[in-house]
Amino acid sequence: MTLLLLGTVIAGPATLLGYRGSLQVINEIAPPGGRAGMIASYILVCYGANALPVLGIGLLSSLISSLAADIVFACMIATLAVLALIVGARRLPRRGTGTPGAG
Repeated sequence: MTLLLLGTVIAGPATLLGYRGSLQVINEIAPPGGRAGMIASYILVCYGANALPVLGIGLLSSLISSLAADIVFACMIATLAVLALIVGARRLPRRGTGTPGAG
């Protein structure tokens, strides 16, 4: 229980800052007349993205064991994290160019 609470204390603020930062970007790029629609779409995608892993693990658990479903989920998260690191590294400005993705 202590580990669960500690993880929540760490992951909660990190998630909050991630949502806050991405919502700020949405507000900055949205046209003034379409801001409400963009924010509504953003919130729908966020809730859907949060629900999909839960539904996926539930479905996999009913087809295979819970442990196997958790392993599949962990592998998918690890793969997505590595892909995000690769994409993020490619967007970093190269030395001497000053432009993202150049080189």
